[in-house]
Amino acid sequence: MKKIFCYVFLQVSTLLFAQKETNHWVLGEYVGLDFNFEEPVVFSSSLNTNYCTVSIFDGAT
Repeated sequence: MKKIFCYVFLQVSTLLFAQKETNHWVLGEYVGLDFNFEEPVVFSSSLNTNYCTVSIFDGAT
C-alpha cells in the first residue's frame, strides 16, 4: 500500500510543476514581462527592483 501511495504521489507532483510561475519577470522600477503569449507582454508591477539578476539553464548536464 505504501508503494502505491508513493507512486501516485510522485506522479501527481510532476503534474503540479506546470504552473508557469517562471513566465513572469519583474524588471527595474514597477515593470515586468509576461511570457505566456507568443510575444512578451509588458505589465506594471507593485515591486521596485533596483538590482536585476539573470540566470539561464538549458537543461543539459
